[in-house]
Amino acid sequence: MTAASAGSSSRRSDSSDNAESMSPLGGRYTTPTVTCASEPLIDTTSASRFSVVVDKLPSTVALNVSQMYSATPVPLLLLGQDINMFEARLPQGGLMKKILEALKDLVVNANWDLSSEGMSLQAMDQSHVSLVSVLLQSSGFEEYRCDTNCIMGIQLATMIKVMKCCNNDDSLKMEYKDDPGDTVTFTFESPNQERTSEFTVKLMTIDSEHLALTDDGYDAMITMPSAEFQRICRDLSAFGDAVTIAVIKNSVTFNASGDLGGGTITLLETNSEKEEEKVQIEMDNPVALTFAFKYLHYFCRGAPLSPLVKLTLRNDSPLVVQYDIANIGNIRYFLAPKVTDEDEAA
Repeated sequence: MTAASAGSSSRRSDSSDNAESMSPLGGRYTTPTVTCASEPLIDTTSASRFSVVVDKLPSTVALNVSQMYSATPVPLLLLGQDINMFEARLPQGGLMKKILEALKDLVVNANWDLSSEGMSLQAMDQSHVSLVSVLLQSSGFEEYRCDTNCIMGIQLATMIKVMKCCNNDDSLKMEYKDDPGDTVTFTFESPNQERTSEFTVKLMTIDSEHLALTDDGYDAMITMPSAEFQRICRDLSAFGDAVTIAVIKNSVTFNASGDLGGGTITLLETNSEKEEEKVQIEMDNPVALTFAFKYLHYFCRGAPLSPLVKLTLRNDSPLVVQYDIANIGNIRYFLAPKVTDEDEAA
């Protein structure tokens, strides 16, 4: 072999050993031909350059590093940039539609608090007379992921419009990422997976106060059918704009009066075989409080979420109306008692 040919061969060898190629992410990197590594270690200190450290194995298997990365660009997420995200899936989107319907008369804009334990919402009505609290536990979702605690501010009317595009038996998937962090994606999928819809909603920055809701006990607690409570509010509101709820021993009385007359409905404790027909009354102290029908009508919108409603009363404290949402959480309404002329005089 001549010196010229040897030099040429040497140059070809150097060229094949250290060929410059374009990185899938842009820029150039050196592509050595190496024997197959048992565990290649990828140096990710530069987004535009790869270096591979390999163990020497028999030369029967050889591969070119460029072939490992030329087919598919490597996403930046794999290069050490973590993206926190929230993802939750309900098998039936109809449940979320019912929850939003139960909120729409009281809440305009609200913050959903997202954590590993679940989703929660707390908001007051514009007059600051009532408050609503929603808790959806992570264990009640078919799939749930929340990498870090975050807040998702959204206009409720927009969320309701999007959910109207979801059939009751469609699955619902919600996704939110903190990069860029200004949108949430809703995906609806039909049971046979033949139809998929995806909607993106812009998020908002909402100033709101978060109140600590403590359980200070009760003077009386009534568990009754949701439909019965709804009917009582509808029937008695024809005679006045407020109702007095009084609990004595084993009975609860709802009374309303006005210029046209008045009406009284009394329920006794019952032990029906059907759970949804039971009326249970627990009383530590007699209690009688008056509340505005306007807000009770709003609270009745939660009836489709549960066959039973729980009323918790305590003297000089707000009424708590609670609907338990099976296997996932609850929705609670708080309403301040109405101040009567007798109370003001006292």
